[in-house]
Amino acid sequence: MRRMSLRGLILAVSAAAFLSSCSPADTSSPAVKPPADTAPSSFIDKPLLLEAAAASVVKLEAYDDNDIRIATGSGFAALSEGVIITACHVVTNAERIVATRDDGETFTLGRIIEADTELDLAICALPEGVGLPLLAAAENELHRGERVAVIGSQFGVLNLITQGNYCGTWNSEGNDWLLFTAPVSGGSSGAPVLNSLGEVIGVVSGTYDSGQNMNIATPIAAAAKLNGGQKFE
Repeated sequence: MRRMSLRGLILAVSAAAFLSSCSPADTSSPAVKPPADTAPSSFIDKPLLLEAAAASVVKLEAYDDNDIRIATGSGFAALSEGVIITACHVVTNAERIVATRDDGETFTLGRIIEADTELDLAICALPEGVGLPLLAAAENELHRGERVAVIGSQFGVLNLITQGNYCGTWNSEGNDWLLFTAPVSGGSSGAPVLNSLGEVIGVVSGTYDSGQNMNIATPIAAAAKLNGGQKFE
C-alpha cells in the first residue's frame, strides 16, 4: 500500500463560534429541522449483504520472473464481464498474478489490459471460464459523512471488511481522490470502497502517514474511463 505525506497540502479551515445563552429560548419561531433522511436502510448495516459482496472481491499476489512474490493486494469484478480492477502499483512489474476468490479457489489472471500509473489503476483480464459477480458502479453524487465499507485482503488475510465514512474529495494536480476513514492496511490496495447502497465509489490506493486514518481511493469513474467508458454490461 502506498503511504503518502500531507506536507504541502494547505487546508483552510474555518469554524463558527456558538455562544450559549442563560435566557429562556425564544419560542416565537419553530425550530428549523434538518431534512428527513429518506435513504433506504444501509447496505453497510446488513452483514449478509456484505458477505455476498465479498464474492466479487479477490486477493491478488504478484510474482516476478523468478517466481518471488513482490506484492499482495486486492481486486474486484465490476464495470464489465471478464475483468478485475485493482491498483496499478499492486501489479507493476508482475510476471504472474495469482487471484484467490472468497471461497478460497485460486486462479492466475490474464494480461493487464489497461494501466494508469498516475491514477494508480489497472484492469486485468480474467482467465477464460472464470466468472465473478459484478459489483455495481455508483453514479449518484457522494455526500460527506456517508458511510462506506472496504472489502480487501489486509495483511494478506482474505477479504476482511472494515467500515468508516466518506470525508470528501481532494483534487491534486487535476486528479480527484476520494478521502475516507474505513481502516486499510498493506494488502488493501485495489480493494473496492462501497457506499451505503453497496455500490463501488472508489478503488483503494493508499493512506497518509500523518493523516489520522485518512485514506485515499481513486474514483470509480476514472476506472470506467480507463475501461473504455464501459460502466455496465
